[in-house]
Amino acid sequence: MKNAVEAELVDLPSLVNCQFVDVFVSIQTVKVQNAGKMKEEMDVRKKPVTILSDIDLIKAGEGVGVLVVASGCCNGNWLKELNFSRFRNIREVRVGDECFQKVLEVKLIGLNELERVVIGNKCFINDVFYPEKNPARYFYLKKCERLRELKIGCHSFTDHYQCEIENVPSLEVIEMGDL
Repeated sequence: MKNAVEAELVDLPSLVNCQFVDVFVSIQTVKVQNAGKMKEEMDVRKKPVTILSDIDLIKAGEGVGVLVVASGCCNGNWLKELNFSRFRNIREVRVGDECFQKVLEVKLIGLNELERVVIGNKCFINDVFYPEKNPARYFYLKKCERLRELKIGCHSFTDHYQCEIENVPSLEVIEMGDL
């Protein structure tokens, strides 16, 4: 069921226990009708997925609605690009402090459900004490029609060469740095 894109669960009124372990990660359409507890269990977009390691990020399902990255995570040398486009249903991204320090490119592009991005302090920067502009480091935030809020903590992205924010018509709040 990992690659299923549609699910239809109808007339299961006695259903009281639902357990899904690494299934329905690619789901796009769900029809739940008269299925006991199934309706509340199926809405994976409401439940935050917490990332504690690089492996958790790789394993995160495409149907994630809220992605929470714990502080100090995902700083391995292998991760150079962070492209959120596979998370088609993502509504919120929250990144703790001191994360993704080796990432060169961050792409939040074409995420039509995205409403909020909050990034902690000292993220997406290789050397906090001696930040020098690196022409290989980019931040892209584009074509996110529902994005209302972008918050970026102190010393995050300070060595990035380019920041592009465009086509975010609902954007109401931008906060960057130590406020």
